[in-house]
Amino acid sequence: MAYFRDDCYLFQDGEHFHIWVRDGYDSWRESGWAAMTTSPESDSGVQLSVARMDQFVLMRLAEMLVEKTATTTLESMDGSLFSHPGNVGEGQLRQNLACIRKALQELEARCLASRQED
Repeated sequence: MAYFRDDCYLFQDGEHFHIWVRDGYDSWRESGWAAMTTSPESDSGVQLSVARMDQFVLMRLAEMLVEKTATTTLESMDGSLFSHPGNVGEGQLRQNLACIRKALQELEARCLASRQED
């Protein structure tokens, strides 16, 4: 997967998934996580293993299915993400759009509402 538009730059190199966002500083130096490290100024950027990112994607998809927002999100992408070809992964999504839409609709209909927060 790769996305090189606007102020977002996402790509995977086969081993890691990288996310860079222009003006994306989110005050991490003030976080408890940064306070626990000895050199927070050397930490920068976001790099996750592809396997970990895949797990996060599935967790978020599960939330979206319960929220009944997955199909709506897919439909909103039709006008923006699909406006220009060329990003890796976008072609597969576009090619399989009808199949994915149907699967998401069926899953949203079958998913139960959350009973408790994780």
